[in-house]
Amino acid sequence: MIEVLLVEDSEDDALLTLRELRRGGYEPSARRVETPDGLAAALEDQDWDLVIADYAMPRFSGLDALAQVKAAGRDVPFIMVSGVMGEELAVSAMKAGAHDYLTKDKLARLTPAVARELREAASRQAHQQTQLALGESRQRFQAFMDHIPAAAWIKDEALRYVFANPAFATLTGRAETDIVGRDDYALWPRAAADRVRENDRAALAIGSRYQVLEVVPNAAGEQRSSVVLKFPLTDAAGRRFVAGVAVDVTERERAEADLREANRRLQVLSSRMIEVQETERRHLANELHDEIGQALTAVKIGLQAYALRPHEEANALGIGESLRIVDRALQQVRNLSLDLRPSQLDDLGLPAALRSQLDRQTQASGIKARFRTSELGARLHPDLETVCFRIFQEALTNIVRHARAKSVDVDLQIDGSELILAITDDGRGFDVEAARRRALHGKSLGIIGMEERATLAGGRLELRSATDGGTRLRAVLPLRYRDAD
Repeated sequence: MIEVLLVEDSEDDALLTLRELRRGGYEPSARRVETPDGLAAALEDQDWDLVIADYAMPRFSGLDALAQVKAAGRDVPFIMVSGVMGEELAVSAMKAGAHDYLTKDKLARLTPAVARELREAASRQAHQQTQLALGESRQRFQAFMDHIPAAAWIKDEALRYVFANPAFATLTGRAETDIVGRDDYALWPRAAADRVRENDRAALAIGSRYQVLEVVPNAAGEQRSSVVLKFPLTDAAGRRFVAGVAVDVTERERAEADLREANRRLQVLSSRMIEVQETERRHLANELHDEIGQALTAVKIGLQAYALRPHEEANALGIGESLRIVDRALQQVRNLSLDLRPSQLDDLGLPAALRSQLDRQTQASGIKARFRTSELGARLHPDLETVCFRIFQEALTNIVRHARAKSVDVDLQIDGSELILAITDDGRGFDVEAARRRALHGKSLGIIGMEERATLAGGRLELRSATDGGTRLRAVLPLRYRDAD
């Protein structure tokens, strides 16, 4: 069944037209109008498969009807018929947009004309649907490419860009329109462009997806690492393209490098820890045997001599010597105890322990020392006090042993939620990075040990030094108080 709109003032002519359509095998469902208002109402009410209009009517014309149909935006086959239509009128009707024309005395041509126009209308509709779908597909593709964070592009077989999404444009620092038509040498340094094009050719040669890690500079000149998936494309005309999608993994690469570095540092630190423990144990054993042990032996001999001759003057002198030996031994024990852990740290808190340690080490070396601290408020958490003291102890030991400094300044302050220990000396300084490299080979673990302590406490260690400008160390640690738990 076809829906036919007849623009005809003669009911008899309309019936003849419908009869001719039935004779041609169609089953028309028709509606007849003869005025502009009637045509407008009919176009509003439904869609029509075919419009057949009389060329000349008392109150209307076929050309007016054709213009009204076109103005309504209806793409429907429009056939003009006329009782008397010359060639000139026919040409004007076709120019106006009619799909065909015929005279009423030759209605036998109606069926073939209708069949042809219905086919062409179906073809036009299919083409419009295809174009609409293609347009929607392009819109979806463009919207997807505009919003994905990954850089994406397409190049032709000559490796010139035919498409670039905003993320890729941001990476290159160029507008998308400035990328299309250019090749990689217009975007990257030659060495980087050579590597990119080599990977493009590999993807085309393989004929399937090809994954590779590429490093190119961004708009700011910073080298960025990306995992790139490249794959070939072929369009309907058989032309070949290579497409690519790149995910920036620079931060991941840096994190992995940092993790490898941390693992290497931890391995070195762990192996050295055992060695340091053994060295400390040997030191304690030697101190106990050579100093304390010998002192106690001397006291024992003196007491034994006194026991045999308690009233002799020589023995009385021996007791005096024994007391002096005991005093020296007690001082050695105190020194050992302070080296292991100062009692002030547990009894009086961090500022007192730092001041005592500073005085004890600088007085022996002749270094001028200055210590400043602000009111810390409540007592700090024991773990925080220990970390801060050990960092201070290591830094001060290095200054005394290696810096050849004349003065050292120590500041212990609270800044917001952080405890900051700053140690500055005017010594000869050193190459910080070189010291770190030596530490990774098992030599002089002081810097790594301090950094690890600060990191494990949730803080950081800042170290600046110059070979002719002294050294400044800052330990920045999260503030915690004794009653925080």
